[in-house]
Amino acid sequence: MSVFHKSDSLLAFHPYDVTNLIHVARDGRSLGRFDAQEVAEGLLTGRFLATDLGWYDPMPLWLPLSQIEGMPAARTPPKLEELPPPQVEPAWERRGEVGIPTAAAETVSVALGKPREFFATMRTEGGFRTPLLFHVMLGTLTGWVALGYQYAIYRVNPGGLGEIVAEAGPGFVGTVFGVFAALLPLGVAVSSFISAGAFHACLKLFSASDVRFEATFRVYCYAWGAASVFQLVPVCGAYMFPAFAVYLTVIGLKSAHRANPWASVFAVLVPVLVCYGVMAASLAFSGVGLK
Repeated sequence: MSVFHKSDSLLAFHPYDVTNLIHVARDGRSLGRFDAQEVAEGLLTGRFLATDLGWYDPMPLWLPLSQIEGMPAARTPPKLEELPPPQVEPAWERRGEVGIPTAAAETVSVALGKPREFFATMRTEGGFRTPLLFHVMLGTLTGWVALGYQYAIYRVNPGGLGEIVAEAGPGFVGTVFGVFAALLPLGVAVSSFISAGAFHACLKLFSASDVRFEATFRVYCYAWGAASVFQLVPVCGAYMFPAFAVYLTVIGLKSAHRANPWASVFAVLVPVLVCYGVMAASLAFSGVGLK
């Protein structure tokens, strides 16, 4: 007499059956005794493997669960390379535990040294405030240093920043630098939303994958915040900063959104080129107007 009957694609024993437990073993080790419903559900959920051995009275020998009559097919586990990497918090999001200086230094170090791993495992959720604070803090501090370099150049060589600045006089130039320094935190914060919005819009345009603004914003803040440390390098730091920031953003968008690499490249380069094009045109027209 068969011990099983099928019910809703899962197994159940007849209520009058007294031998309603299946012994399950794996690699020579007993996993316990279970009723048929448990075993069937376990095969579907991955709790049991098709290669696990099963036996119930009056079976003459142990058989793989997949060969026991009436059992459903076991769920095929995904390949290891297909599993998404686990998401972890950047060190900055644990600053309450390790301290702000340590968290900032570790986040910058990993983002610059291992950007693919950093953005591939970075949490794409968690809010806007924490990454924004990272960008505003580092962007402001390094920006003040960069402004200090520019002001030092002006003091040594007033014509080094252009004829207009040289003719303005030290008092006026000092005031302008002071205003820029005071407004820098607000400028960094506002530019974060505007720039991340532009990158996100282009990514949605060029990519077929589902993308979320929160993930794009977090990529932008950590990429540009980490790259801003290049502003600490005198003179050439002003060129290194945007170059590395663009590089990190491309990697970040590709890794965080699992987007096509070329879509990530175009999503970043198009807004950047448009921005620099507008700036160049403005400078050109202002130069013509001053002549």
